[in-house]
Amino acid sequence: MKGICLKCDCTPERACAVGPGEACWWIDEQEDLCSACAAQLMSADYALAPELPAAELVLVVRALRAGLEACRLMFAQQQQAIAEAADSLAARYAGQVFPGDGPRLEPDFDHLPSGRIWTT
Repeated sequence: MKGICLKCDCTPERACAVGPGEACWWIDEQEDLCSACAAQLMSADYALAPELPAAELVLVVRALRAGLEACRLMFAQQQQAIAEAADSLAARYAGQVFPGDGPRLEPDFDHLPSGRIWTT
């Protein structure tokens, strides 16, 4: 049922305490699995238990999917921030020449000075 956690029966009015002044939240749009229970379900000891009922396994999979989606969104936001910073720097320093810029010289091994090569 939407608005009631399938695992602990918490609701928005009776949310789980997950930290000082912090309450659980719904992990997805179905609003029937809270973040506190999802964290418990994703623990290796719980998720890999051989006697896990099928209904609980479905909740484990949902919790893992929500966790992966959160990671994907976080990575996308970081990637966007890096791209914006790079664009800002490129615009800020456009047209300026820095030491080391310009053509890279490659060694010409065919025209090395003659002489003894160090050996031991």
